[in-house]
Amino acid sequence: MERKKEDPEVTARLQEECRSRGWNQKRLGEELEISRTFASQVWNGSVPLGPKNLRKLAELGLDLNWLISGKRMMGDFSQDQIDKVYKELDQLRFYNKQLERLIKEIGRNDDDMREGRKGPENTPIDAGENR
Repeated sequence: MERKKEDPEVTARLQEECRSRGWNQKRLGEELEISRTFASQVWNGSVPLGPKNLRKLAELGLDLNWLISGKRMMGDFSQDQIDKVYKELDQLRFYNKQLERLIKEIGRNDDDMREGRKGPENTPIDAGENR
């Protein structure tokens, strides 16, 4: 039975990524926590990467979509640009929560007005009253 090999294009992209990071076969083995012999086999494509090593590569920041398909998930965005987008998303989430809180508060005030409850100064709330 013939041993399964890695797709040559995947192997070429893996080598390209390793070289761009300044890694050789030995360093690849260290990063993946595999033996030097197995790292050589992975480097040359004589064995498939396997799920465990793919997961480890993803944890190391390698774009697995690019590795497997040759298509970048993030396009040509830099890590700084991606971090900026995440920061802006966090700010939007914060403001969204603040708006939700204010909307609930307005709803409670409207309910108080409809039911004729007294306001903060212990005066009746009148919807037509000028404040």
